[in-house]
Amino acid sequence: MSEKMIMTTQGLIAPIELGFTSMHEHISFRGDVLARRLRKNIPPNQLPIHEDDKVCLENVGLLLKNSIMAWDALRQDDEDVMVGEVSDFLNCGGQAILEVSVPGIQLDTAMIGRVALRTGLHVIVSTGFYTWDSWPQEFWNLPISAYYDHMLKEIEQGVQGTSHKAGSIKIAVEDLNQQEQNTLRAAAWLCKETNLPLTIHPCSKPGGGRMQIIGILRQEGVDLSRVVMAHTSVIDYPASFRELIYNPELFKVNIETALQMLDSGVNICFEFCNPLGFEMMGSYRRGDFGQMAGLWQLIDRGFASQIVLGNDVCGRTMLRRGGALGYLRLMTFTIPTLQNAGGVPDAIIRRMTVENPARILAY
Repeated sequence: MSEKMIMTTQGLIAPIELGFTSMHEHISFRGDVLARRLRKNIPPNQLPIHEDDKVCLENVGLLLKNSIMAWDALRQDDEDVMVGEVSDFLNCGGQAILEVSVPGIQLDTAMIGRVALRTGLHVIVSTGFYTWDSWPQEFWNLPISAYYDHMLKEIEQGVQGTSHKAGSIKIAVEDLNQQEQNTLRAAAWLCKETNLPLTIHPCSKPGGGRMQIIGILRQEGVDLSRVVMAHTSVIDYPASFRELIYNPELFKVNIETALQMLDSGVNICFEFCNPLGFEMMGSYRRGDFGQMAGLWQLIDRGFASQIVLGNDVCGRTMLRRGGALGYLRLMTFTIPTLQNAGGVPDAIIRRMTVENPARILAY
């Protein structure tokens, strides 16, 4: 049996070469679908921001809390800026990124390859599909076999017409309708046949449909140790300011769904980032400390071998050069908090950031 390898934009590498890895990121990204989906839920705009404004010092404070108000806030399309962001990550000890932009949020895979080449970062690009409401029309209402063929081509030949072969599969679902189930089953077939890892972005509905998704993957015979369930939530929280004010006790740590997922054999990913702001919709930033408390409980129960970490940087207002922390959130908050406040030993940190990514990404 041949030795397992990891596919990067620069070709195959051995797992031992991977190093410290953020397992859920975007380097080239467009989040227009988020604005289209959510703007209808906000009251008449009273902010001094136009949707075509560029992120700048005068408006970044507002956009950090209301990112859907300007298209530019939801994009990462400047190669030189991203070289700077990636260089910061490398200078702080990062070595690799799993890039999970796929049709619906995908922008420029060729740019991703150039950023990797200019910086020396190991980048694993993905094939797959984002939520159905984001797809280009060419992907509407296709059979499972068509979604399978598209992804297989990107695995064998390169993503988005480039020579950069996919080293991972990513499927996002919004309501798990028939179209999204077709992409999920197509990805399951490929995961079985190629042994490539499969990242799942769960539904936005309560519970995220996580166990339903795992059930579909089981039906298709997927090795669940090859699956990463992203955006793990371990807190219950009120949906609006009003509910939070009147019922603050509803905000609490709840690891039950996470335990169910882990018991199934999947891996889970925690992303500690600068979240997109939706304050004009009455939403609020929940912060990372509830998530951190839940993550600590799972580590304490012995599940570190199934946990990976990321930032999910997805938009200009999440970058250091956009007023936030960018990829450095892992180094400046997540890991120091686990070590200093949680007493998590270095060996466990290494397992989640080096050993688990290498195991999952190698095929």
